[in-house]
Amino acid sequence: MFRGPESQRPFSLERFFRWRCYQEYSGGIATDLFVHLCTAIHFLMDAKVPARVIAMGELYRWKESRDVPDTLNAILEYPEGFTVNLSSSFNNELNAEASFQVLGTEGSITIGGDGLVFYPENAVEDNRWIVDAWAQPLEDAYYRDPKVIAAEVEPGKRARKAAEHFKDEGPEATVAHFGHFFDSVRSRQACWENEVAGHRAAACAHMINLSARERRVVEWDFGKDSIA
Repeated sequence: MFRGPESQRPFSLERFFRWRCYQEYSGGIATDLFVHLCTAIHFLMDAKVPARVIAMGELYRWKESRDVPDTLNAILEYPEGFTVNLSSSFNNELNAEASFQVLGTEGSITIGGDGLVFYPENAVEDNRWIVDAWAQPLEDAYYRDPKVIAAEVEPGKRARKAAEHFKDEGPEATVAHFGHFFDSVRSRQACWENEVAGHRAAACAHMINLSARERRVVEWDFGKDSIA
């Protein structure tokens, strides 16, 4: 029953217990890990599904014990006006410290095991390294320009804003997750991630795998709500 109707392989305990490592039963990193990231991204950004995906991945190290890539990188482009970079490798323990980085125009947010950190955007346009090479009269004239003063001089005088740290509060995330599910069962009301949202999160993983396997950009057909 585990092998299914297509596989002619003899039953293998290794394949039974480590099924995620084989393409016959698993989509590898994309369907095992990336799909959860896409679920969160769609919720946070109020997005549906990426319009285009391009990905690359290879099996670099574990060649004798699996046939899915052990390293996978993808770029997802959303019509809501942002892109997502997904990266994972099983070849380095630091990569296991998974976290989100949300890079916005007003600041950056990291979400990981220690909670959430907000880093205010302190960027100041600074052309001084170029202007320093000019003749002094040109440099003086540049810094008298009101636009330059507003964009470079005045912002550079302000104190840099410090990062803000936020810790998790309330029940552990898995407890809250199951609580929402049980509430939906009792009330017969759909969770925020209904079958359509689940379909689109899974589609991200399939688009990534298809792109990596066929070495091409994969697009979404919004009219058919399916891969183009």
